[in-house]
Parts: sequence; structure tokens; C-alpha cells
Amino acid sequence: IEVKTLVYCGICGKELQSDSAFCGNCGSAQSTPIPPAIKEMDRVGFREAISMGIRNYFVFEGRSTRSEYWWWVLFLILAYIPATIAGNFVPVPLGLAFLLFTSIPSISLTTRRLHDIGKSGWWLLWFGLIIGVPWILFGVLIVIYLFLEGWGKPIDEWVFILPLCISIIASIIGSIWWIVWMCRKSDPGPNKYESFA
Repeated sequence: IEVKTLVYCGICGKELQSDSAFCGNCGSAQSTPIPPAIKEMDRVGFREAISMGIRNYFVFEGRSTRSEYWWWVLFLILAYIPATIAGNFVPVPLGLAFLLFTSIPSISLTTRRLHDIGKSGWWLLWFGLIIGVPWILFGVLIVIYLFLEGWGKPIDEWVFILPLCISIIASIIGSIWWIVWMCRKSDPGPNKYESFA
């Protein structure tokens, strides 16, 4: 039995025959094709990432590469700004509608991206709590302060400043931690969260 070794183009990532001198897809010369365990699986472009994000709307299993994740993030930023501006000229809040439409595929893609680096999708909830809970508590303290101020009982400013500082620090630390994770390379080969989606 002959075992076929799979190799991939170093430029476009398409599968090649092991003895190929040129890629049949992009035409680049292949001096040393990349074995599948080393390369990041199937890098995607901007349009393909958007298509995959919509096509896998409710898919929370499997894995997604970092290129797929970051192209999707760029799409969200680029599409949200004009949708919000256009929403000022029509009676429908287009920015909010866009956020609602893309929230589920964003969550599912982020879950698959966490799987790709060997982490559980539940980390998305934990990051939300790390960043969100201090801000919620800060908001509650402001409401309490305004309520008590209305009764004529002044409260020291440190009641605001300490929770505000904690909220800002938690947001900065959580955001840096999140970006580092989302920039990590894919786990080489299959991991416990299946192969690539």
C-alpha cells in the first residue's frame, strides 16, 4: 500500500502533488511545499471569510482559522460604520439591525476560533463577565449615588473613582488577553474540537 503525503502551496495554501514544481492554482514556484501539520489550515480571504461567517451562522462546533476571524472582524467594522450613518437618514436604525443580524455568526465564529487554539467556547462568556460585570457594578453605583444625592445625602467621590478604575483596568487586561488569544496560531493538526470547519 502506497501512502500519499499531502503538501500545500506556501502562497495560496491549496493541496498539491508532492512532486509539483508549480502550484496549479496560483502558479507560484514550489521549492519546499508546506506539510499539513505545520501550515495554518486553509487561509481565507475577505470575501470567503464573510461567506463562511454567514454560511456557518449557527455552527458552534469545529474550528475556524485566525484569518477567517480577523477578516470577519474587519467586515463588521467596515459595514457597521456606513450602516450607522445611513441609519440617520432612514427611519430604521440600520446599525442596530446590522449588529443584531451579525451577533449570532460572530459568537459562533468566535467559539470556533477558540476551539482552533484548543480552548472551550465558554471562554467567550468568561471574557464577557470579566469586562462587563465591573461596568455594570459601576453603573449601579452611579444610580445609587444619584438616588441618595436626591435625598440630600452626599457621597464621597472615591465611591465613583475606585469602581471606575477597576472597570477600566479589567477592560484593558481582558481586551489585551483576548487579542493575544485571537492572534495565536492554530493548533497544528486535529485537536479535541475536531478538524477545521
